[in-house]
Amino acid sequence: MGRISMKRFGILILFIMLISANLIVSAKNTQPILVSDNSGVGSQQLISSSDYLNYTQSGLVLFTEDLKYASWFRKELFNKNMTLNEAMTSALSLYTIVSQELNDINSIKPPLGSDYQLYQQEIVQSLVNFKNHLWFMLKFLETDNIKYFALSQNFFNKSMNHYNAAVSIGKNLTSPLIFSTNNKTILDSSKLNF
Repeated sequence: MGRISMKRFGILILFIMLISANLIVSAKNTQPILVSDNSGVGSQQLISSSDYLNYTQSGLVLFTEDLKYASWFRKELFNKNMTLNEAMTSALSLYTIVSQELNDINSIKPPLGSDYQLYQQEIVQSLVNFKNHLWFMLKFLETDNIKYFALSQNFFNKSMNHYNAAVSIGKNLTSPLIFSTNNKTILDSSKLNF
């Protein structure tokens, strides 16, 4: 019993350290990672629709990678190919990355037009729900309480709904180069093993 308590205490300390690091990085990083030039995006200036779509599509590609990684580490955890500590580290790392992506997307002001506004809202809601999914996954890993797993799954499903809506809206805003290949979206959510 003492060993398990020390293990959970160690995980809690790791969790606190990674969250603290996330806050420090967020406070120091004034320019979004998605923006590689000095276009003023981080200062909420209006940008062209093509620049906006380039930044947000880059964000969606990063988010797609996050979804695939989350699927992989959950599969590895539940197949017992990953320890609790490895799963906790994976979830915490992903939580930090998604937090930065959310900050970046929130720093970009969409062009005028209801479709761009809705597109932005769907991307943000997808990231917010995915971040909540990861938070409750961490709580599940910490406590082994199944209610946290259920909440995690609920937020994941919401995240996927918003993600699919964003991809659908994005198809109407731009050419289908990034969003589809041979009529397939960039992410087939049925293959995520959730």
